[in-house]
Amino acid sequence: MPDQTTARHGASGFLTQLWTVVKWGLLATVVSVALLIGLLRLTTARPIRTVSVEGMPIESLAFLGDSHTVMVSDGLGKAMQLDLATGENSTQELAPRVRNSQFVPLADGRLLVGVGKSLRQGSSPWTTWSELLGTQFEVWAIDATPDGSSVAIGLSEYEFGLNDHKKSGQLLHWNPGQQAPPSLLREFDSPVVSVAMSPDASWIACAVLYSNTLHLVRVDDPEQSLEFNIPPQQLCFTPDGAHLCIAGSTVGCLLPMDNVNSETPLQVLHKYVPGSGVDIGACACSSDGRLVAFAGVAGEPYSYRSLAVAEVYDIQTGKLVFACVGNPATDLRWKHMCYSSVVFSPDATSLIAGSLRGEIQEWKLPESVQ
Repeated sequence: MPDQTTARHGASGFLTQLWTVVKWGLLATVVSVALLIGLLRLTTARPIRTVSVEGMPIESLAFLGDSHTVMVSDGLGKAMQLDLATGENSTQELAPRVRNSQFVPLADGRLLVGVGKSLRQGSSPWTTWSELLGTQFEVWAIDATPDGSSVAIGLSEYEFGLNDHKKSGQLLHWNPGQQAPPSLLREFDSPVVSVAMSPDASWIACAVLYSNTLHLVRVDDPEQSLEFNIPPQQLCFTPDGAHLCIAGSTVGCLLPMDNVNSETPLQVLHKYVPGSGVDIGACACSSDGRLVAFAGVAGEPYSYRSLAVAEVYDIQTGKLVFACVGNPATDLRWKHMCYSSVVFSPDATSLIAGSLRGEIQEWKLPESVQ
C-alpha cells in the first residue's frame, strides 16, 4: 500500500494539474473577451451626433424632407420638430396626455399620425394638425401607401370594470378619397400595436399586443388572411413591396411577398441569443429598398451591462453591413435601455435611433454601404 508521502505527492500533483487547467481556462476566457471587444470596436461605429430631449421619451421619428430635420413623438400627445444639426426645436401638444401613434411620411410632404380617437395630418410649417377621421376607439397604429390614398389603422378598445379591464383591437382599412367610412377587416382580443400597408395596397401586415402571431391580411378578401408563428413588435414593407420587414422581439427577419402563402419561409437575419444578442423592438427600410435596420437592446436583461443597439442588413444578401451601439444603461428600466425607434435619412446615408430616455443618436453609414 502507498505510504502517506506518496499520497501527499499524488494530491499535490492533482492540484497542480487542476490549477493548470483553471489557469489556461482563465487565459482563454480573457483572450475571448478581448477578441469580442475588438470585434465590437471593428464592427460598430460612434455616433456623429447625440441630441438629448429633456423629459421627452422618444416613441417615433420621421424625417421632414431633408436629412437633418426630424419630427419626434413621445407617444403621449406631444410632437417636436428638431434640427439635428443645431439642436433647435419647437414642441407642440397634439392632445393632452393622449396616446399617439407613429408618424407616417407621405410623398407630398405631409405627415399622418393617430391621436387619441382620431387620424390627423400635418404639413409645413407644422403649426396645425387637421383631423381627417374620427374613430370609435383609440388609434394605436397607422400606415399608408406613399400617396396616402389607402390607409391601414390599428385600434385599441378598453373596457374598464370594477376588478378588471378588457382590451381588444380592430384592424381598419380606409380610402380617404372615396368619402366612405373605414371598413373593418379583422377583430382581435388585444390591441393592434403595429400595421404595415403594402405599396400596392393589397396587403396589410398586423401585430397584436402579447401575440406570437403575425397576421397578413388581404385587403380585398380579409377571410383569406395568412398567419405566421413569430412575435411581431414593429412592421414595415420595403418601398417596392418585395419584402415585409419584421422586428420580432427575438428575431429580425424578412418575409418575401412574391406569391406569398402560409408556407412561405421567413428569412431570418438576426436571432436573439439570451445574454449576448439583440432584443429587437423597431425596424425601418431605406428609401432605395436596399437596407433594413433593426434596433433594440443587447446584453443581459435588466442589467447595467446592457446597451442600446442598431444593426443594418443588406436585404439582397442578408448580410450584416453596419452596427452601432448607444450609451450604457443608466437605470434598470428595461425599455429605457432600448432604441424604441429607428429611421434612415431620406438619402440613405445616415441612420438615427431614439430611446425612451429621450436620446437621439445619428450615425453616418460607410460609403461601402450607401
